[in-house]
Amino acid sequence: MINENNRINPKELKIINNAIPRLQAGKYKLYTSQTVQLKDGETATYKNEDTSFEVAAPRFSLDPLTVYSEYPAKDATGSYTSTLPNVVFKRKTLLWERKLGAGVAADVPWMCLLLFEEDELKDNKIAFQNLLMTEIFNGATGIIKPVLQREASDVSEMSKYEGKPTIPGDTPRYNVIDVPCALLNDIIPYKDELKYLAHARQVDTSDKEKPDTNAKGWYSVLMGNRLPAQDKNHVAFVVSLEGHQDLLDGKKLAEPGNADKRVRLVVLYSWEFISKGEDFQKLVEHIDDAAGLLRMDVDRQKITDPTVIKAFNYGYTAINHEMRNGSRNISWYRGPLAPVQISTPDVLNFKDADAALLFDEQSAMFDISYSSAWQIGRLTGLQAPGYMSAMSNWKKNFEADIRLKFAKGLLKTEFKDSFSFDEKEDEKKVQSGNENAPKKKLFTEAVTTAESDDFLNSLLGELWAKNKING
Repeated sequence: MINENNRINPKELKIINNAIPRLQAGKYKLYTSQTVQLKDGETATYKNEDTSFEVAAPRFSLDPLTVYSEYPAKDATGSYTSTLPNVVFKRKTLLWERKLGAGVAADVPWMCLLLFEEDELKDNKIAFQNLLMTEIFNGATGIIKPVLQREASDVSEMSKYEGKPTIPGDTPRYNVIDVPCALLNDIIPYKDELKYLAHARQVDTSDKEKPDTNAKGWYSVLMGNRLPAQDKNHVAFVVSLEGHQDLLDGKKLAEPGNADKRVRLVVLYSWEFISKGEDFQKLVEHIDDAAGLLRMDVDRQKITDPTVIKAFNYGYTAINHEMRNGSRNISWYRGPLAPVQISTPDVLNFKDADAALLFDEQSAMFDISYSSAWQIGRLTGLQAPGYMSAMSNWKKNFEADIRLKFAKGLLKTEFKDSFSFDEKEDEKKVQSGNENAPKKKLFTEAVTTAESDDFLNSLLGELWAKNKING
């Protein structure tokens, strides 16, 4: 297993089979003893009291914030017939924090992703039920419930709410679905397949669109085993398989006695999507079928003004324009791609967006194309950290250079006997044979080695006092 402290390189992806935690959910007992070597060569063993503790993990529900993303995306529409649905969790160990059941290997995930077509849900009358925890454990007639050991938190919750009136929004309830055995037998993965439908991965998160608190980039991924059907609505369910390990061999679900029974599955997460439309290859093959020039289609029966027709032919469109003074108007706008050759304006160096506004005298309308481009470019630059850093450094250096140049010009005549304003002045003295002349401190060195503000203020103060006295 990869050490989770290892950081990943940019643009790199690491995948591991599983991320089993050191302790999975369940009850544990800690045995402690101490053996002491005595002087006479004998040993004495001291046993302390055994300590019992329980490791907790999500069981009947998941915090929605645990889900990082799902694919196909929630409520998306597209051609997904060649893609297995999957969901990404923010926690690396989530899929292995519980054991599927007694005697099942630790690398088998305790949940799976089941995909249903909307018609299957309707035809089999499969719908969400919002149940109390007691109802999950107890089941009902004709329902195969999960065989679960009650944990401390389960006992506490059931004793708190059992036999008492439920209060909407206050009494904990959990989503379940009851699936006919025959349908479930057709779509549920076998026990030996489960570990191949889950993995942990580490990715570089520096360029992620969503804010990510997972600095090391570790996630767990759960995949489905069923491809979506074309032109169908689908619902994907992430369900708990804990306590159902006996149903995952393809035999028990098919037993004659289970023909009319249903299996109760706890739903941890779900989402819907539609598989409809052409795939990427077909879209690319027909991308130019209806391609034309990048301009508005003109209805000659409704639009007869030659100025408007000409503007549309040049790739312009008319959009609402709200002025700074609150008034509203309609202005011309076009994007960077035009259907005809556009002449370059005489001036392209604008101080601000307003300076880039053009005015079309023929239509008495503004052209905001260059103004918009200026503003978009500015906002794009401000969004880039490197651009902002370079701009900040340039401003600081520019201000420092201006200040130093001003100080030099102001002080050069007054303090020429105390400071050297020419870095090569000493070199000139040596070349002229006057190397014994006293060296003066370099002005730029004095500014950079001392507190520049205090240094310049003291010189300016001295100059001010001198001029005031002389004046």
